[in-house]
Amino acid sequence: MAVIFDLQRFSLHDGPGIRTTVFLKGCPLHCLWCHNPEAISPRPVLSYDAARCTHCLTCLTACPHNAHLVGPGKRHEIDRRVCDACGKCTLACPSGALAIIGVASQ
Repeated sequence: MAVIFDLQRFSLHDGPGIRTTVFLKGCPLHCLWCHNPEAISPRPVLSYDAARCTHCLTCLTACPHNAHLVGPGKRHEIDRRVCDACGKCTLACPSGALAIIGVASQ
């Protein structure tokens, strides 16, 4: 089963013509110039955009694994050891600061 992290329709940048580009997770290369580091892990992962976060703390109560840690100065961290990317916090986040990167294909 492949895990897709992005699907670009009407892509013009990767060669001549118009195409749909499918980006898969699980890249083994680890290039220094990597433009898609979220593709390295083969599993879906939780992403956090600090610029969009309003520090409402709804993610703390929504997460069943207590993976969200908010420290001094409202610094938000995710404990990757316990986060299973279930997505419950992303549904609760009103600002869209949390998102799951990667969807298992059928």
